[in-house]
Amino acid sequence: MIKLFLDTNVLADIFFDRMPHSNHSLTLLTLASDRSWQLSTSALTIANLLYLLRKQSKSKQQECIEIVTKYVQVLDLNLEQIKQGITLNHEDTEDGIQMAVATANNQEFILTRDLKGFLNCSIPVKTVAEFLLEHLTLDQ
Repeated sequence: MIKLFLDTNVLADIFFDRMPHSNHSLTLLTLASDRSWQLSTSALTIANLLYLLRKQSKSKQQECIEIVTKYVQVLDLNLEQIKQGITLNHEDTEDGIQMAVATANNQEFILTRDLKGFLNCSIPVKTVAEFLLEHLTLDQ
């Protein structure tokens, strides 16, 4: 089982249909259970997505929660991880917090479109497209 941590933008791509990234993210979600990939994200991501969807309907926010929790394990966020996140990434605190949550939960990869936001991360960081290309090729 490969443990994959999804950054907020990976899931936001789906809900805002950001092409071609949304296609990659949807492929990841649909193939995950067949490929023994365990998808996770932080509770912070859920809060971020709901904030981003606030101008749309409440039903869109509910749909977001239902879709994410169907395919993705939502990892708790605590004060210690927030404090660690502040020290991990000097430019983007949110990315630092995501790194802290991923590290605390022994994730094997962080998947994001913002590779520069995860410089000096102790966990390998890839885009969804890179991960799919490498792992789908390896499986064949």
